[in-house]
Amino acid sequence: MIQSTSKRKMLFGACSWLFLVAGVCAAEELKTLGIEEYLGRETVGSPVLSPDGRTAVFTVGTKDDWDGQRSTSLWLISTDGGAPRQLTNPVASDWDPRWSPDGTRIAFVSTRTEVPQVFAISLAGGEARLVTDTERGVDHFRWIDNGTLAFVTAEPRDEALVAAEEEAGGGFVVGTTATTSALWRQSIDDPKTAERLTDGSYFIDGIAVAPGGTHYALVTSPSSELYDFLTEGELRLVDRNGATLRVEQPGSALSDPEFSPDGSAFSVVASTIGFSIGDGLFVFDLDQSGGRNLTFDLDPTILESGWIDDETIGITTLRGTTSSVVAVPVGDSSPKTLLEPGLVFFGHSGPGPDGRMVFTASHGDRPTALMIHRAGEPVDDAKELYQPNPWLEERTLATTETIRYTSFDGVEIEAVLTLPVAPHPSKNAPLLVMPHGGPDGMSLDDFSFLPQIFAAQGLMVFEPNFRGGIGAGRELYAANRGRIGDVDYRDIMAGVDHLVETGRADSERLLVGGWSFGGTITNWIIGHTDRFRAAVSVAGVSNYVSRYGTSDVNHGEPARWEFGRLLTEDHEFFIRSSPISHLEGSSTPTLLMHGEEDRRVPVGQAQEMYRALRELGVETNLVLYPGAGHGIGDPRQFRDVVRRWIDWYLGHLPD
Repeated sequence: MIQSTSKRKMLFGACSWLFLVAGVCAAEELKTLGIEEYLGRETVGSPVLSPDGRTAVFTVGTKDDWDGQRSTSLWLISTDGGAPRQLTNPVASDWDPRWSPDGTRIAFVSTRTEVPQVFAISLAGGEARLVTDTERGVDHFRWIDNGTLAFVTAEPRDEALVAAEEEAGGGFVVGTTATTSALWRQSIDDPKTAERLTDGSYFIDGIAVAPGGTHYALVTSPSSELYDFLTEGELRLVDRNGATLRVEQPGSALSDPEFSPDGSAFSVVASTIGFSIGDGLFVFDLDQSGGRNLTFDLDPTILESGWIDDETIGITTLRGTTSSVVAVPVGDSSPKTLLEPGLVFFGHSGPGPDGRMVFTASHGDRPTALMIHRAGEPVDDAKELYQPNPWLEERTLATTETIRYTSFDGVEIEAVLTLPVAPHPSKNAPLLVMPHGGPDGMSLDDFSFLPQIFAAQGLMVFEPNFRGGIGAGRELYAANRGRIGDVDYRDIMAGVDHLVETGRADSERLLVGGWSFGGTITNWIIGHTDRFRAAVSVAGVSNYVSRYGTSDVNHGEPARWEFGRLLTEDHEFFIRSSPISHLEGSSTPTLLMHGEEDRRVPVGQAQEMYRALRELGVETNLVLYPGAGHGIGDPRQFRDVVRRWIDWYLGHLPD
């Protein structure tokens, strides 16, 4: 349930497989994207417009070495363009910048101290200054007025529990290690004025502040456990003293609580079905229970939201394989597109007083950059303000396209196709089928590292948005529930057939592989067809029965959503739905890779798949990464994953 991009000379030999089959060694002719270059690249994010709309603050992430720790610092740039100015030094990591209402200061969270605290810096000059001084750090914060902040910090765990765990040599009772948190208020200039507002009996995952701090809207759950947040999350309205006035529960996985500028209403994003589609934008009057879903007919997947004025809320929503910004009226008028689909972007801010908004965006072979755009104008008019990696212009990058095809039952499916970096026609290239994660995910037409690195090796990468994913409405999102391995598998294979039949793919040069649910469906595919020359499964599920009791969230209500039932209600159904139950007759050489500390898909899933394939006589390898979770984020480990992934494919393709 609920993975971006850069390029250098080949790391896998003087000549890549691509050029060997062409009969020439052209590695020196193309400078393609390297793994270490990608891992060492600068990143840009979190743009926020100043109140007057003339300046944007944003973060830049840098590394001393490709395999080191990335530190983020704050930068400023005029919305009229020009050179950016570094505001803070990357001695630690600074993030979540927020302008004071008068635009004279910026507050942000930083790891300059032992635990993350809020710091503030004046635009008039000087060094950043510590604002909060909490024992367990700050999780969230907001300005109340020019001199006051609200912030959230974790509550201490029960002393008796901690003492019992020490006595037991670290032994603990499952379900007692999660924490709660509390809302505090303090002067920006004096940490000693910190005043606790809520009692700490629940966990706070998001906050919004009404003008002057008269009210707070909190996204809360019983504890810090993700499962609790997904299944029991609530929207809580509290008064200036922290007393709960009422609780609303419009859906699941609540996010982005916000107040209208005049404080008369507040909003939140929720999933009306499942736990990750974010299709509902709910608005509540301050003095009346119950809310209205403003986006039911729009049927979006909302990434973020924010009030533009007292009558309008702006949302970033996925649209096809790209995204857009839509102005949603609180009244009865129709939504209006502020930024039409065409780019893949996150973190939009605005529109400001002059109608312009800033965001980070990428598309195809256009790497992520900070951009500016005037609301309502064509997306092609969006201008680049800052590109953190100009050296990418010297690299040969793969181009992409969005294709559409008809699945087995007439439903149209979209997919992203990344073309190989090659001097020969793409139809001669091997086709790599790379399903997305989730299944509550989607493939976007953005500048994405894995497709780029595979394309640099001469592969054409096919990423289908099969049923069960987000970004195409509630109906498609719900279409594989209780049918995992059915419609999603057939949607994927219909796309493969389409590419073969239209001459774009060679039926003798098919590869498959993915991460998370992409690895899960890969495990399923190799049990249902022998059409693929090789498969790679990273962090994939093999057995839904054994995973049910070991995953952090995929049990209980999330399992009821995914499978339409609980394990105790229909044990045989979970057996039939498991890839490991369908491996008899499998012959596809399969590489399995997994993090040993994965909580979402515990490592036993890979071990079960490995044992089964070995006993069936299928060529298979299993690589485990100590200390790694679901994402395998350590740079050296990630590099190894990518290298092995490519080598496995190239070693199993026909001459």
